[in-house]
Amino acid sequence: MTSNSDQRYSRQIKLPELGRKGQSKLKKSKVLVVGLGGLGCPSSQYLVSAGVGDILLVDGDKIEFSNIHRQPLFRESDIGKFKAEISADVLSKINSDITINFLNEYLSESNAKDLIANVDIVVDGTDNIESRYLINKFCSSMKKPWVHGSLRRFSGQVAFFHPNSSCYGCLYPNPPSPDSIEDCSLTGVIGAVPGVIGSLEALKTIMFLSGNGPETSQLLFFDGHKGTTKEIIISQDSNCNFCKDSVSEVQKQDISISPYLSPEELDILLKSSNPPLLIDVRENSERNISRIDANDIHIPMREIASSIDKIPNDGNMVIYCHIGIRSHSASEWLKSQGKSSSTLIGGIDSWSLKVDSNVPRY
Repeated sequence: MTSNSDQRYSRQIKLPELGRKGQSKLKKSKVLVVGLGGLGCPSSQYLVSAGVGDILLVDGDKIEFSNIHRQPLFRESDIGKFKAEISADVLSKINSDITINFLNEYLSESNAKDLIANVDIVVDGTDNIESRYLINKFCSSMKKPWVHGSLRRFSGQVAFFHPNSSCYGCLYPNPPSPDSIEDCSLTGVIGAVPGVIGSLEALKTIMFLSGNGPETSQLLFFDGHKGTTKEIIISQDSNCNFCKDSVSEVQKQDISISPYLSPEELDILLKSSNPPLLIDVRENSERNISRIDANDIHIPMREIASSIDKIPNDGNMVIYCHIGIRSHSASEWLKSQGKSSSTLIGGIDSWSLKVDSNVPRY
């Protein structure tokens, strides 16, 4: 590296986990960023600043006035211009030591294979299901890692998919129905949230390229309202249509469930290829009012001890009650009996507020 490079990257080169060796790996790396919106803007900016040597920006979208508040690479004077082209121009002024190319096209079946084949990792900055499944399809077939980001209101999630581990299809085996999909134009979003998620996508990418990434696929949850994060390992589905040929016996494992799950986290797990069993410990009168629509069994709190034989031993279960107090007690008692479980934070009341408003509150 040149003396200018030493100065430019001096703060990260000081990190023993990175050093000159890691910086050299970044310089030799090629990254495809798909989508230059709220996620693609911050992720590409940090990849450029970190010294990733070759970056391709792909997006057929044009800049709109409503983009400005969460897409920091753009200015009012850019409205109506192509996002990829403007991003490339702005980013080239941040770091002239690297190569930045752009393509004013959407990712499609006709171009995805060639684009993904020529890079080391893909960063997903898209806002639609079709593009994510397309990225997953070609990354899985070509054994390419990729980083996925998504957001809603105050929250978001970042997934890193390792080429020898589980994939997006394992996490979401079936696309959601069109009427259930809501983007930020409908639900709203704080501009800083995509900034956080996009930055985390860049961090995941930098860690992998520098030789510091995880060896399994992982999913990180971010709750901007509470200021919390949580990360789980994504289990590999032996029947996955995308990556089933690469499943090993070691990788056929359950999702590592946290002892406490937020409603949003439980929603993700229930849609996965290995959804947990729910155990409702409320009274009959409460269950007659409302319940979570999922595979569950009903064991009132007072009957837990006498019904322990009905409760599985695999740990892939979540206990819920009205607001989380009884379920916590039940989970702790089961733990003393050698049965692991998780508790739904805030109970079914929180589920109604944050996930499914059709569930009656009481």
